[in-house]
Amino acid sequence: MSIISKIRPPKRLAIGREGSGHWKLGIPRLDLSDPYHLAIGLSWPGFVVAMIGCWLVINLFFALLYLLDPAGIVNTKPGSFGDVFYFSIETLATVGYGVMAPRSQYGHIVSSAELVTGTAFTAIVTGLLFVRFSRPRAKITYAGDAVVTLRNGKPALMLRLANGRRAVMSSANARLFVLLAEKTAEGGYFRRIHDLHLAQPHLPLFVMPWTLLHIIDDKSPLHGYDSAALIAADAKLFLTFDAHDQTLAATVQCMQTYTADRIRFGMHYADAVTFDDKGHATADLGRIGVRSLTAATRADYTSIPGARAIAATRSARLTIPTSLPSRSTGRRFTACLIIRSASSGKVALSTVVKTCGTMMSAAERVSWRR
Repeated sequence: MSIISKIRPPKRLAIGREGSGHWKLGIPRLDLSDPYHLAIGLSWPGFVVAMIGCWLVINLFFALLYLLDPAGIVNTKPGSFGDVFYFSIETLATVGYGVMAPRSQYGHIVSSAELVTGTAFTAIVTGLLFVRFSRPRAKITYAGDAVVTLRNGKPALMLRLANGRRAVMSSANARLFVLLAEKTAEGGYFRRIHDLHLAQPHLPLFVMPWTLLHIIDDKSPLHGYDSAALIAADAKLFLTFDAHDQTLAATVQCMQTYTADRIRFGMHYADAVTFDDKGHATADLGRIGVRSLTAATRADYTSIPGARAIAATRSARLTIPTSLPSRSTGRRFTACLIIRSASSGKVALSTVVKTCGTMMSAAERVSWRR
């Protein structure tokens, strides 16, 4: 067996903490040459474990140095690792109890080096904690899926987001991109990022839920794409957001990714804002991702036997919770519809079979409500 075959192939690593579906080869999982970026990028549990690990390594290292001189520390048993380890902890923390102390010249040199190390370690950990706590973060609630529906007779891509905090945000900006796999005239493939124009990419005040709108017209990069075509092109939506947080007095940024199977055709977002008798608006963030079948899609059902009563039911609306699992494009789903006739008030049960961008199995329930 050759030497080259014995070399382990590099392991690919996901780009980004959220897992955007992109990978890299040739980069280390833990880049020790950039410790600051590594410490800041760790999760809080990972950061705590890393700091405790560094603290233990430093104490163990100096405890082993103290063992090289059995008589170097006063009031320690010769060769006792436990005594020198606890002495190392006290020295690293600059705490002197007066019981154990260096006696020899070697003990003084090692303890002095540990004092300097302990002071530097405390300063570094304090600085990293301050950076991690003071770093401004956005808490944005996103809809679980993007939807494609009709707006003024034209298909439109919609995404909804809301501020997850009580604080008011100002100067909110959003940009939407789509990554598509395209084929060149020579037969090669390449991935290209297209900028999707938003009808309102800026809000002076970000208080209530914000629905981003991209009209899919002849100039849109998504023109001519349906659910199957987007999946075939391995399309991904990238939404970037930045705003000024009035409480933090800083600009916060975040990004959300949507894969092709999370783009629902023929649906729109259900109402997430209600008004009381005094006209006060209340936003329900639990309904940010709730989707409903559009009126145009309901009208399409009239050509299916047994579903003509839907057209006469003007108040009927199909609400699909966001927890339904995704299925492959082109499957059929069966929905049981309880329809109340607008004229007679009688209740009838109809079954509709329809191919749609959002798919579910026959066992999954879809509820109709007025």
